[in-house]
Amino acid sequence: MSVEFRIGNKVILKKDRTKAIVLLSIGDRKVKIEDEYGFEFIINHSDIPL
Repeated sequence: MSVEFRIGNKVILKKDRTKAIVLLSIGDRKVKIEDEYGFEFIINHSDIPL
């Protein structure tokens, strides 16, 4: 199953249920996000529940 994340999509992280916004899609498995506290991360798609 393939999921496409676009810049500006709002997501919730699996680990701690933090809300975040997608800043950049890197390849087909990673995204750069900014969480609600202003921190930026590069994470795998598997860290975002569907």
